[in-house]
Amino acid sequence: MKKLLFVAMIALLALPGAVFAQRTATQSVAPASYQLTIQVNVKGASIFVDGGQLKGNVATVTAGNHSVMVKAPGYLDFSTTVSVNGNMTLPVTMQAASNVKGAQVLLNGKAAGNTPFNTQLPPGTYTVTVQAPGFLGYNESFTMSGAKSINVTLQPATFQLSVNANVKGAQVLLNGGMAGNAPFNTQLSPGTYTVTVQAPGFNSYSESFTLTGPKVISVTLQPAMGTVTIALPAASVNTDMKGGHWSQIQVYVDGAIQKGQIIQLPPGRHLIRVTSGGLQVEGFYDIQAGVSYTIEPFMGLNLRQ
Repeated sequence: MKKLLFVAMIALLALPGAVFAQRTATQSVAPASYQLTIQVNVKGASIFVDGGQLKGNVATVTAGNHSVMVKAPGYLDFSTTVSVNGNMTLPVTMQAASNVKGAQVLLNGKAAGNTPFNTQLPPGTYTVTVQAPGFLGYNESFTMSGAKSINVTLQPATFQLSVNANVKGAQVLLNGGMAGNAPFNTQLSPGTYTVTVQAPGFNSYSESFTLTGPKVISVTLQPAMGTVTIALPAASVNTDMKGGHWSQIQVYVDGAIQKGQIIQLPPGRHLIRVTSGGLQVEGFYDIQAGVSYTIEPFMGLNLRQ
């Protein structure tokens, strides 16, 4: 057998020179190579072509199919297969892993990490939950049979705010802007708010709070008061009392005795009476909310013939 092989090899070498030259030329033709440029929307992303990481974003490849993978912190891995038959550019748009950085990730109900999150899992059925304070949770169940990417956009949670007041139709303001009338209901995202409730003839009510769940505000508006001050003209004061004249004077409003000379009254008509010893003066007065009044009882003499 060895001799026969040797004879065959000699015979092959002895072929005409033209045939030998043609065979050599065919073997020396090198495969064509092309430039594959990967353009990524995330600066500093890691680019892999056929499993090898690039320095930069340009790979020199032969014609045919090639795998491309792009990775970047906080973004979902990108992978694809491209068919190259000339110089070409592959645009890659990376998708954020979650719109809430640091959102908690649970696998089958157990804490697994925070977004952006990557892990290796054996084949099987899983439920992934993504949650963050102030946002509605996201759940997805799937069967793991290969690489999988999940792009989650958490939606802000909203809570109901209800405002009730003892004055129907009272204005409700949110952060200074008109929002509606009592009874008032709305849905709000978590955050800090100031609610103001106001109505003509009543003192306004304000409350600031941080909304982290449903909230009910029940307001009892108090009637705005008018202020009445009883002042004695200097000419009517008995100086012999040496400042003690008020001990001899009594003030009544609607039949009820008052303490002091400054009186807070609800809006409306009131009977005000001032007495001192055997003398008294009285009258009906219309009091408006938020208005200050001064009443000056005085003593006069009428000479009649």
